[in-house]
Order: sequence, then C-alpha cells, then structure tokens
Amino acid sequence: MGHHAAGTAAATSTSHPEDAGHRHRLPARLAAWRVAARIARRDARRARGRTALVAALVGLPVLVASAGAVLLVSSAPGDPAYARLVLGDDPRVQARIHTYVGGEVQQDVRGSGYFSSADPATVEPPGVAEHGAALAAALPPGAQLVPVHRGWVRVETPDRRLPHDVAVSALTAPIGTGDPLAALHPVEDGALPAADDELALGRSVATALGVGPGDTVTVTWPDRGEATALVTGVLAPGWTAPEVLAGPGSVTEPAHLGTAWSSGGLETSWYVVGNAPVTWDTVLAVNAVGSAVTSRAVLLDPPPAGAVPYGDATGRPAVSALAAAVAALIVLEAVLLIGPAFAVGALRSRRQLALLAASGAERSTLRQVLVLTGTTTGVVASVAGALLGAGAGVALMAAVSARSDALLFPDPRVPVLLLAAFAAVGTVAATVAAWLPARAAARVDVVAALAGRRTDAAPRHRAAVLGIVVA
Repeated sequence: MGHHAAGTAAATSTSHPEDAGHRHRLPARLAAWRVAARIARRDARRARGRTALVAALVGLPVLVASAGAVLLVSSAPGDPAYARLVLGDDPRVQARIHTYVGGEVQQDVRGSGYFSSADPATVEPPGVAEHGAALAAALPPGAQLVPVHRGWVRVETPDRRLPHDVAVSALTAPIGTGDPLAALHPVEDGALPAADDELALGRSVATALGVGPGDTVTVTWPDRGEATALVTGVLAPGWTAPEVLAGPGSVTEPAHLGTAWSSGGLETSWYVVGNAPVTWDTVLAVNAVGSAVTSRAVLLDPPPAGAVPYGDATGRPAVSALAAAVAALIVLEAVLLIGPAFAVGALRSRRQLALLAASGAERSTLRQVLVLTGTTTGVVASVAGALLGAGAGVALMAAVSARSDALLFPDPRVPVLLLAAFAAVGTVAATVAAWLPARAAARVDVVAALAGRRTDAAPRHRAAVLGIVVA
C-alpha cells in the first residue's frame, strides 16, 4: 500500500512536465516584453522628430474623423430628441399626423419617411372634416385632433421686401396659456397671434424686415390677396418653427385636402392632444387611412425592426459610412506613409539592434522593440487625436449655433464608442505598419551592421503582389 501510494505521488508530480515548463517560459516572455518596451520608449524619445511625424500621421485623421463624428451625430437627433423637437416638451402632445397622402401608407419609426402605393393622379382627396373623422376613428378614445394649415405667403413692409415667399402655419384656434401646443411655438418677444389679422414672425424674417411686436406688415395671401397684419411676437428658433405663424381664421379652409391654395398647395396636418399614448398599432391604423404619424410613445419605445415596414431615417447609415471612410483612410496612410516612416526608423536603428543581438537578444525581442514603438506611438497619437477632435467638434458646434438661427445641431452628443473605435483603428494601423519593418530589422546581420555596412535583401515579389491587392 505504501509503495503504491508513493508511486502514485511520484507519478502525479511528474505527469505534466510541460506545465512546469510553460510556467517558467511565461515570466521569461513577460521579462522580454518589458525589456523591449523600455528600449522602445527610449528609442522614441531619442528620435523625437520621427516619432512626432508618425504621431501626426496617425493622429491627424483620427482628430478630423472625431470632430466630424461629433458634428454628424449631433446633427442627426436620436429618437427621444426627435420626439422633443417635433412634438415639444409637453407630454400631452402625443403625436403629429402628416398631410393626407392617399392609399395605404408604409412609414418608418419617425414618420419622416413614408411610402404609398396609391397613384397621386388617381387619388381623390377627401375633405378636411372627412379625413379628420377617419383619423379620429383610428385614434384612442379621448384623443383630440388639432388641425394646422401650412402654405406660402409674401410678407413685406413699405421699406423692405423679402426676395421670396416664406412658409406660414395657420392656427385654427387660439393658443392660450397652458395650452399643450404653446410649447411648440415658444415666443422670444411678444405673444402668439389670436385673430385672423395677427401673426408672429420667425427671428430671421423679423430681422430681415426690421419689424417687431406692435408693427404692421403687408401679407399677400394666395386666397384673398393683400391684407395688413399686426405683428404680435417674434418666435424663438426651433426645429419645426415656421417662418410665419398666422392667427386663427387667417386662411380659408379648402373644400378638399390638396386643393390648390398656392404654388405648393395647402397642406393640412394634425396634432394629437390628450393623455392616451399613440402606440405603434394606432400608427398602423392611421397609415391605413392615408397618413403618416410621428408618435411620442413610438419614438420613446420603438417597435421591433421587423415590425417597421419602411427605411431608416436616424442618420446611422451616414455614421457608418464615416467610420468606414476613416478606417480606409488610416489603412491607406499606414500603407503609403506610416510604414515607410517606420522602415526609415528601423534602418537608423540597425546598429542598436545589432548590439542587442550581439548581447544575446533573440530575433523576437528585436521585433518586439520596433513593434512596441509603433504601438506606443499609435496609442498616444490616436487617443490624443480623438480627445482633441471631440473638443474641436464641440467648440465648432457651439460657434455655429451661436451665429445661426437654424438648429443645425439639435441633439449635441459626443459618440464615445465611435471615438474609441477611431482610436483603436489608429493604434492597430500603427502597429501593423511597424510589423513588416520590424520583421526585416530582426534579420539584421550583426557583423555587417556593427561594421557600418548595409546588407539589404532584395525585395520579394510577393510584397509587391500584396500591395497591389491591398490597393
């Protein structure tokens, strides 16, 4: 029994000798990487000019891409921000139903993109009241429909005249204090119009005409000609803010939707007001009677992608295209510029590498020195480029927003994951660009390098073939 136990113990202690060897090799490898990292840092500090050049080649496209990503993502609002921009901050405004299209409509989640199979030439538009009744039947109980007419008018004063017609939204009922629709029309100065001979102007229109609350303007209405109107207020800039907001009764409601009212025709849309949310099932019911819907509840809790029959209007394709373009640019730079810069650095480091080899360093250690130089430079340059690019994008966004009435960046955001991806691509590109010069440098002829002689090997044809394939 004792002999058997001792034999078992001995067998156990010697049954996996490769594990012990692996445990011994791992610290040795880590030590070799640490030595290589120290040498790489020292080499980067000594060759500051070359290091700065490589850092600029890696960091500049990352910086530009990061700034562009901030601007692009901020110009394309996410779904919650889109709900706030289109429907305001008052949760009682549940949805906006767009003008009558005809047929059965298929739309995206936002209702900003939609399609109808009906032929416009064969669609006979219903009356405003008739279509309103069909919409009300599709909505949840208690929902209130508030129509708004939209068209084009000419506005002028005795001294100034705009060079083009401007968009006008005409109310069908006064908007009082506490009205859910008041949040959709914030006033910068004065008050909202309450009568058919009153209107509020957007800031750009008021500035161009040189008027303010209490002044009068001449409005050319397509359905009733010229009329004098009192300016009651100046509207604050907004995502859906009209250039002119006219009071109730200022336009004549057409007999049918789509009846010509101006060169563009009269467009009627409806706001859904109430406490009952407009769900995706309700949106589909409204689609069935010929209109698209922008719903707050749907934007805050979107349906599964498989339930949405039409497109993507969120700006994600543009962001993906930007990311792909940046990756391609950095890879192209790695092939054309960064790789040659590392090759020159490796050539100038031949004597130092030969001294390491003469001291007993393995080829893998020589490779690691140059690869780690590229990795370290890539990390620092890419992270700095991403941070500086994000800062530049935010600063440019603030400057443009301060000088423009238009909400060019309605949802300011910094896409952290995208910036991290740009930094990672820059780091990988710098590492890969250093890999081929590192392989060549690891085969240094120690005697020739110490004697100052060059013994460059003839280039291989497969490198040229690989370059053509990559290009």
